[in-house]
Amino acid sequence: MKIGAVGVDYSPRVKASKVHMNSLESPAIHSNSTVISFKGGNKNQVMHVVAEMPPYFKKGGVATVANDYKTLTSDANTVMVMPYYNGKITYDKSGEMVTAIDVLRVPSNLPEGHPLKGQEGKPFFTNQDLDRVSIEEILKNPKKYVMLEEVESKTMQWGLEDAASIKLFKVPNTNHFMVYTEATASMKAPYAGGGYATSKHPMAASWGGDPYAKFDKATVEFMETISHKMPNFDPGTVVCSDSHAAYVTHWMAVKNANGEEFFQGKKPTQVGHNLGGGYIGETSPRNMIVNLGATKEQIEKILSSKEYFNALKDGKEDEFFKKFLTPILDGNKGVNAMEIPIYYAKKGFLPMFTTVSEGYHKTLLENENIAPALMRDLKILDEMGLFKGLTNPLNDPNVSAFKPQGLPGFKEETEVRMLNGSKKVVKAFEYFDEAKAKDLKYVREVKKRNKINLFDRLSGLYDPSDTKAYSKIIAGKDDAKVEVFGHIDKSYIEKLNKGEDVKLMVSWGRGDFQKAMDTVIDSFEKYINKTGDKNAVLVMGGPLDPATPDYDIIMKKIQKLNNDAKFRGRFVYLKGFAP
Repeated sequence: MKIGAVGVDYSPRVKASKVHMNSLESPAIHSNSTVISFKGGNKNQVMHVVAEMPPYFKKGGVATVANDYKTLTSDANTVMVMPYYNGKITYDKSGEMVTAIDVLRVPSNLPEGHPLKGQEGKPFFTNQDLDRVSIEEILKNPKKYVMLEEVESKTMQWGLEDAASIKLFKVPNTNHFMVYTEATASMKAPYAGGGYATSKHPMAASWGGDPYAKFDKATVEFMETISHKMPNFDPGTVVCSDSHAAYVTHWMAVKNANGEEFFQGKKPTQVGHNLGGGYIGETSPRNMIVNLGATKEQIEKILSSKEYFNALKDGKEDEFFKKFLTPILDGNKGVNAMEIPIYYAKKGFLPMFTTVSEGYHKTLLENENIAPALMRDLKILDEMGLFKGLTNPLNDPNVSAFKPQGLPGFKEETEVRMLNGSKKVVKAFEYFDEAKAKDLKYVREVKKRNKINLFDRLSGLYDPSDTKAYSKIIAGKDDAKVEVFGHIDKSYIEKLNKGEDVKLMVSWGRGDFQKAMDTVIDSFEKYINKTGDKNAVLVMGGPLDPATPDYDIIMKKIQKLNNDAKFRGRFVYLKGFAP
């Protein structure tokens, strides 16, 4: 039995480079080496494909990077594309079965005088929890939703769906686009329901593939429309961030192979933000077959085949599908999204696979514990000159050790009320005199004074009810939402004034397990218990989401340290905005 082509002959004008499922007797994805000649597109224009982006959603580090991407070039030369999430879900009478998923639209029963009267039926997006907040309440506050312009609606083939609905929306007066697929619209937020891919062993009856893979194909289906929607926009490069956008390269290669003119000159590039386990889009071999474009006819052929029946009977379904995926199996013989751009880099279609820093690039090649599934293939790409670590090009020239730092509360004096009712002026943080910066003694003195300033701000002696001033000294601005757990005892300021060395350990980021906030707390506790170091403090900060299971565990760890006499006065967690 033969299974027809899943993949591509990309660039029909050069030597064929084929990706297909061959016969069951000699299963593999085959490819001949090729060199692609990229000839089209404006090299100064970029399309970014990301899983999340402020101000619409900010759940992880990709959103931070996406925010940086937006500043790389002018809006006229950059387009941002993300999935449409948090759609309208319709259930059956039992309230259990989902019968339909769609975009949210302005309801028709608006009262007279409503600001959206006359816009009934138009699409909008909100990141509010629709299980907790009604549409009526959301639409009362323009800060809680954004209206969308519907650009195009059509269907595409996906797995057993001959006509899966896909839609393209543009945020008015921006260069931001959202792509609707039922798979991502059913997710309340980025990464919901498992995050970076579906289960490695989903239900046997499921042929849905992975949500972000479906989004990637839909995005490629709309790329030419997006380009035409923006004046004089023909991007030479499509930058794909992390595993959520890893299938974009595959679908661009398919379009290229089909001879579609728009795709003959487009360079996809892949950025790996985190290439460790859990972040690379691990999935089942069956899902991968769908993700790469198996047709309904191919799937039905598989389902009716004796070979597949025997594989199911023997509990060897994964092995059955892996035979077709040999060239993209990772170093652990597993299946993951990031092997797709790696494969296309080896074959010449993707000109560069990058990661977010030179240090991380080096570590990935040297430490087998960092990305064990990808290490083998990253080394191959590195030897080919196709794997690089990038220094962040967005280092703001206005940010310097020799200039006032950051937010107003860090570079200005602030008068704050103390708990005893008196008022005190908190000094600005110091910056270095460049002419003196080669003097190590001078540098150490400035750093010591800044450390004392920080410890004073976190001393617990200031009155949080003096809201604006308190927010300014803690978070740098007078309107930050931040709650302080713990304090730094004034004895550590005294130690510094006496010339003692006080170790300041810091950890900033999203407050959850992925960012290892629980591990940081555990490590500090273990360090103090093991060494007895009396001159070490830990300051942490970042948002903690009560809706996640991580929240309760991390909060208990925070409370445990602050209730323990050994740690009280040397541990602080800034919950919320923590620059």
